[in-house]
Amino acid sequence: YCILSRRIKYSIGSIVFCRAASSVDSIGSIVFCRAASSVDSIGSIVFCRAASSVDSIGSIVFCRAASSVDSMGSIVFCRAASSVDSMGSIVFCRAASSVDSMGSIVFCRAASSVDSMGSIVFCRAASSVDSIGSIVFCRAASSVDSIGSIVFCRAASSVDSIGSIVFCRAASSVDSIGSIVFCRAASSVDSMGSIVFCRAASSVDSIGSIVFCRAASSVDSIGSIVFCRAASSVDSIGSIVFCRAAIGSIVFCRAASSVDSMGSIVFCRAASSVDSMGSIVFCRAASSVDSMGSIVFCRAASSVDSIGSIVFCRAASSVDSIGSIVFCRTASSVDSIGSIVFCRAASSVDRIGSIVFCRTASSVDSIGSIVFCRAASSVDSIGSIVFCRAASSVDSIGSIVFCRAASSVDSIGSIVFCSHPV
Repeated sequence: YCILSRRIKYSIGSIVFCRAASSVDSIGSIVFCRAASSVDSIGSIVFCRAASSVDSIGSIVFCRAASSVDSMGSIVFCRAASSVDSMGSIVFCRAASSVDSMGSIVFCRAASSVDSMGSIVFCRAASSVDSIGSIVFCRAASSVDSIGSIVFCRAASSVDSIGSIVFCRAASSVDSIGSIVFCRAASSVDSMGSIVFCRAASSVDSIGSIVFCRAASSVDSIGSIVFCRAASSVDSIGSIVFCRAAIGSIVFCRAASSVDSMGSIVFCRAASSVDSMGSIVFCRAASSVDSMGSIVFCRAASSVDSIGSIVFCRAASSVDSIGSIVFCRTASSVDSIGSIVFCRAASSVDRIGSIVFCRTASSVDSIGSIVFCRAASSVDSIGSIVFCRAASSVDSIGSIVFCRAASSVDSIGSIVFCSHPV
């Protein structure tokens, strides 16, 4: 059925309903449109009003005003997308000015720019999203520019980080490298290699620190671990403070009766109720689950067998984990539980509950450790925190090590901060 059609090329096994389609040349496709200048596809479904160009293979496109849709094996639902050019991506948006990605999933309302590789973006009003292997859930993020990061937020004015995880509601500034930030209202988060879980922290400016708190007026420390509920002031070097609860955390459980959270990651087996917003929930036997599933992006992975994991890799020989997040290029072995791994060339990563950010780590075998390094030949520790650039050997238990060029660090329960030790 055609109304006001200037030039129609009929096809094989296709259904075409249009008003003014200048060109329709497809095989096994369904096209419903009003004013499509060009529709040339194979096995695709296209519903649109004013699409200037639709040229795809095995794609589904629902849009109102898409200036350009050129993709392979993608699903695109949008109202006003100026450009959609992707491979194996899923795009749901209202007003996305630019969507150019590979193997990405984009759900947004008004994203001015989305240009990423292997990323997942859920947002309402994100002015800029330009990242590689990142996951972004936000409502109003003015800027998101990161590599291998996970961002869950409502109103983050600025998120510019490398290998970081950010869960927040109203963070005015998040600018960090290799950090994990879970907060509700953090006025300022500017740190390197730190982990911050808080509700209302007026100021968090630290290096290599771990902060879990609810209402901390000031947290300014170096190499400290702070777990608290209501700490008026925490300003220390190499201190350890503990408390009970935090929001926006990572939860591993077997039988959770109720999990209702925002910006959290929940891994469980039998969850009676899971109702959350902006969270990732993976479980086996859940009576009620209103959430997302698992996400796996890889090129050449010999084995991917995981529960509640997020895996972005190119050449991973083995990925077998529970509740882990893995971003890597060439990882020979990744076998972990509840770990986060960002690396380029890690020969072996086998540990429990650890966080590893590295470029060239020959061996990482630890339990409950956090490792940020560039070129560490050996990292074998239990419950330690290691931030280094070029450490030939790091073998310790319950130690905190921050160094640039340390030839050897072998200790038990020690704290080492150095620049150029002998």
